[in-house]
Amino acid sequence: GHSALLALLDPNSPPSIDSLPTLKSVTGTKVIVLNTNQKGLGLQTGNLTQFHDPSGNLANALRAPATPLYFLVDSKGRVENVWYGFDRRHPEKFKDQVKSALSERQG
Repeated sequence: GHSALLALLDPNSPPSIDSLPTLKSVTGTKVIVLNTNQKGLGLQTGNLTQFHDPSGNLANALRAPATPLYFLVDSKGRVENVWYGFDRRHPEKFKDQVKSALSERQG
């Protein structure tokens, strides 16, 4: 019944790894990491919820062209926003975009 920011991350992708500190600082919604590594290894997500798909089909099922890929999903499971990639030189840009999307929702 709550919104969530789903982050499809690959532990072999430097932008995925570099986005973790920013994801940990997001407020106003739950952040869930979807780890593309079949064994769920390689991501230090701290207190973020993390899931992995042992079959390795998660990225294909989400039609992800590559990682990182982020989905803001509302409380009914509808995708409200999608972001592809992470600017490692300007991590605050992504955080500001998520914050703006969340505040737009609240009107």
